[in-house]
Order: sequence, then structure tokens, then C-alpha cells
Amino acid sequence: MTDVGGRSRDQLDRKFEMVWSALRELGIKLVVVEFSGWGDSGQIDDCYPVSTNDYAAFGAKTLSFESGQPFVLLRDILIELSDEMLQKDEIPNWFANDGGNGHFEWSVADKDEEGIHRPHRIAVTVNVAVVDYDTKNFEYDGFGNSAGAE
Repeated sequence: MTDVGGRSRDQLDRKFEMVWSALRELGIKLVVVEFSGWGDSGQIDDCYPVSTNDYAAFGAKTLSFESGQPFVLLRDILIELSDEMLQKDEIPNWFANDGGNGHFEWSVADKDEEGIHRPHRIAVTVNVAVVDYDTKNFEYDGFGNSAGAE
């Protein structure tokens, strides 16, 4: 089975696993990826950790997914995976006409106050300009699989 970009689900799962592992290693609990678009084009605007003061470590962290392959910045991988998720059918057209914007929140698994384990989560908020902004929220598990929408 292939996903967006012709990659196998196994390849994508490995990327997600390595991203989550790298974020845990750096002690990062939350990363935000912002995007915007209009006039039939869109882009990722920024990608930054919220839960750390060590932006240099985040900005310098690299990963390699296969032996002999070049290392890629963690930030660039988060942008790539976020961009692929923006191509999913359920995401509204945030880049056409008057456009829209939004953000991803990549939340690393942790335990809440009661000690209950919460899994990795990717939340997407999309604001689409029609007449006024129409906001849609989406939830994905740690591997980019849909977990519902509001």
C-alpha cells in the first residue's frame, strides 16, 4: 500500500517513529508547524518547538532513514510530513482563492496528571476563507492516521 508521494506505509511509519524518537530524545513535548495560502498556492511558514528553550538543538538535529542516505534536518522532516498530511482528502482547500491558514500541533506522548499514558498526537487546525473564516479541526494519531474531526 502506498501513501501520498508514492511511499509505502512502512516507510512513512518509520519516518514518524524516528521523528517521535528524536523529539523525545531532545525533551521536546510540542512542535508547531504553521501554514498559509491563497490564490491556488500554499506553503509551510514555520516549524518550531514550543516546549523547549533549546532551539539550537532542535534546529541542528538530523536523521537518516536508510544506511548510506544523507542526513536530513528534523525540522525539514516535520515540514515534509505535515505537508503530506495537508494533501489528505479530508483537509479542506486552504490554499485556493482567498485562501486560509492553520497549524499542526505535534504532541509527544506523555502521562497526564493522573498518570494515564497519552499517545503521540497530531492536531491540525485549518482556517478557510469563504466569506468569513470557517475553522476545521482534525486529529491524527502518531502515524498520521485520522482520529476524527470536529
